[in-house]
Amino acid sequence: VIRQRNRGLAALTEERALLEERVRLGTAEANRAREAAERIAEDLTASEARLRGIFELPLVGIAITAPDKGWLEVNPRLCTLLGYSAGELAGMTWADLTYPDDLAADVAQFERILAGEIDCYSLEKRFVCQNREILWTSLSVGCVRHPDHTLKYTIALLQDITARKEAEAGLQASREQLRFVTNHAPVLIAQCDADRRYRFVNDGYAALFGMTPEQVVGRHPRDLMGEVAYAGAAPRMDAGLAGEPQDFDLDLPRSAVPRTLHASYAPQRDAAGRVEAEHRLHAAEKAHSDAQRRG
Repeated sequence: VIRQRNRGLAALTEERALLEERVRLGTAEANRAREAAERIAEDLTASEARLRGIFELPLVGIAITAPDKGWLEVNPRLCTLLGYSAGELAGMTWADLTYPDDLAADVAQFERILAGEIDCYSLEKRFVCQNREILWTSLSVGCVRHPDHTLKYTIALLQDITARKEAEAGLQASREQLRFVTNHAPVLIAQCDADRRYRFVNDGYAALFGMTPEQVVGRHPRDLMGEVAYAGAAPRMDAGLAGEPQDFDLDLPRSAVPRTLHASYAPQRDAAGRVEAEHRLHAAEKAHSDAQRRG
């Protein structure tokens, strides 16, 4: 009886030891799982803080928008650009603020995202701000989808390019004004680059060769003047591109009625003083018929 009792006690002791070991291992595993969960939570919190920091940076406007085009979340920069508070934008859609002429192009791309054809797109578009001013933006849109691939939300980045667009418009206006002035000037005007190819000609210069300015730009003077006239003018062109102004009479025997023009070549220099182009002015022609009449 005593031996049986001792064996029973030994078995209980062994089972208790096994149970304690299992508890110890389970506790250690639980502690590791808890520590891992805490690390994940810390990493997630840090990641969210980094994303929030990026979201709040005043570099570009950032918006999270819904499939119905509503504003879900916007950063302070976007509010500054559009002139609306986040609360005001929450009751609007981005379509409400899009400049009417730009809406169709944006909606067409957005509908392709809805249809699952694309996941992102970029374009330049205008918004109408709260003060009714026009904001030009470079817009980039990406999307996040549900597991079934339907659209969950979109993320839009808006960069203000209004100053660039205004500069481009000003430059275009200057070009148009220059074109108007040169086309009405009583001289034939051309500009050639260092490779002697035409950068610009006025209507009169192009008409001299029976062409339009668009047909002349990019071509070489030899193509228009012919070999004989070009051979006579080439040394003058070399000198002008070397920085020496030229003033001479230019014969153009290629035309149906041979002509002699008074030509002035002036070098154009860049900021470093290097000759980058040559301006050519040709005064009213001296017709050979005049000389014939005098003869």
